[in-house]
Amino acid sequence: MVERSEPTGWSTSLLVPIAFAISYAQYALFYHTQNQYFFHGLAKAGFGLLRDDWFARTPDPWPVFTTMVEFTYRHLGLSTFYLYFLVLLGLYAFCMVGIVSRLIRIDSSRAKFLVFVVLMTALHSPLFGYVTRMAVRLPMTSSPHHFNVGRILLLEGIGEKRILGDMLNPATFGVFFLLSMYLFMYGKPFWAVAASTVATVFQPSYVLYAGILTLSYLFVTARRTGGLKPALALGLYALVLMLPLMIYSYVAFRPTDPAIWKESENILWRIAYYPPSVPALWLGAAAYIKIALVLAAMYLVRRTEFFWLLLLSFLATVGLTVAQMITNSNAITALLPWRISAFLVPLATLILLGYAVSHVVDRLESNRRAGRILTAASVVVMMALVVVGVLETRSRFAQGSEAKTPNAMRYARTNRAAGQTYLIPPNWRGFRLFTGVPAFAEASVIPYNDVGVMEWYKRIRLAQAFYGTVEANPEDDFRYQRTARRSGRAPQPASSSPAAQPSTEDRCHMLKELSTTYAVTHVILKGGDVDRCEGWKTVLDDGAYRVYSVVK
Repeated sequence: MVERSEPTGWSTSLLVPIAFAISYAQYALFYHTQNQYFFHGLAKAGFGLLRDDWFARTPDPWPVFTTMVEFTYRHLGLSTFYLYFLVLLGLYAFCMVGIVSRLIRIDSSRAKFLVFVVLMTALHSPLFGYVTRMAVRLPMTSSPHHFNVGRILLLEGIGEKRILGDMLNPATFGVFFLLSMYLFMYGKPFWAVAASTVATVFQPSYVLYAGILTLSYLFVTARRTGGLKPALALGLYALVLMLPLMIYSYVAFRPTDPAIWKESENILWRIAYYPPSVPALWLGAAAYIKIALVLAAMYLVRRTEFFWLLLLSFLATVGLTVAQMITNSNAITALLPWRISAFLVPLATLILLGYAVSHVVDRLESNRRAGRILTAASVVVMMALVVVGVLETRSRFAQGSEAKTPNAMRYARTNRAAGQTYLIPPNWRGFRLFTGVPAFAEASVIPYNDVGVMEWYKRIRLAQAFYGTVEANPEDDFRYQRTARRSGRAPQPASSSPAAQPSTEDRCHMLKELSTTYAVTHVILKGGDVDRCEGWKTVLDDGAYRVYSVVK
């Protein structure tokens, strides 16, 4: 067991977490996957007309997060979500610093502590993304998401899994797993289990990691106490805390019919989430680099109790991932065993960083002047990182401003009325939460129950047939390049040949079916001539998009 290390005054203050949180930067609401995660909460809170959307009637996979969203929107306002993300970022920094301080004693001197904190912040900073982007000669303005090779290799798990990501979502509450480990290392196992439960109730797909981490706690507790009773008591406590979530998940998402369930699972994991759910598509050089980082960190902490927390998690990730690759099992895929790497990789990177900083600064601090210079330089660099974080946040908010939103979406929000349903390009994100108007389908807003998955897939196929060419979001040009996650190299812009467009006659036939069967009242289309369809007319044409509505 590692000797107890009392934290420095800096680590117990709010200064480091606040500086880290501001330096990290964030996007304006509602960005990327937030359009799915926030939907149920905003619909329940009465946001626009979302209660009338078919997706609002599907079971909610994130009931606790939804409750938080609903309460916040009703009583605190949308800006509060930015504060939540800042708090979680600060908690992440506090726990990472606390864990590494416990293992490597980086808090034994101010210079050592500050150098580590600054380097940790720099690794997570958007400035790191700019530097790596310049190094691989990618244009800075081709995507609002600045591709960050360094973050992908050093801080991101395999299969595109991350703790923090770029915005507030249920997965961000994974920082409570770090708090859990921090509390366990400091001799508070029951509080540690409670913290891991918080992470899991916000993101139920964390249930596997919660179980693995609890098993490692039981093992270490048995070693500490020399008996099984304390370990069994801790395990029973964990089970009691998790039981409500397990009951809810079973009731809400149990199979409706074996055949429907099997087909929906294939659609969910082989189509909707196909690239991230197939290890063969992302298992490559980048994954092996991350595995090497984890193994090196495990070697450094091999004489500590923390080794067992890393080892059991690593074995579970590798074992279940290999089993999925051999069996191609949807059941194993649903557990997302590679998601555990979202915690292992950044922990390993920062443990190695802490070891390197401790080794180098210990030598430099033999010279008092060098120690003072390191301290002063660290403060200056941290201030610079904070400024960069503020500027980057400002830039991202400008990218997501209303001025950048298509006029067609602004028209839908201004003219929304009960009974409307819009047919939109299926890869358009943000329509529902910007306009507050029900949409026929969005490719990235997916239900999880079997009947809901089947309905979503049917609607997406109908929308794709209507539009022909699927129009993607600007931020997708780099973000979903799988080659980068596999190799660790920068991606190239995707090139695709346009699909054949359906004829006006075909579109008219499809619109008649969509209007009759699904009560579609409006269509957003880039070009086209829906005016020729019986009962439809143009209500907006700004040169970029046209909005058509049913003639009343």
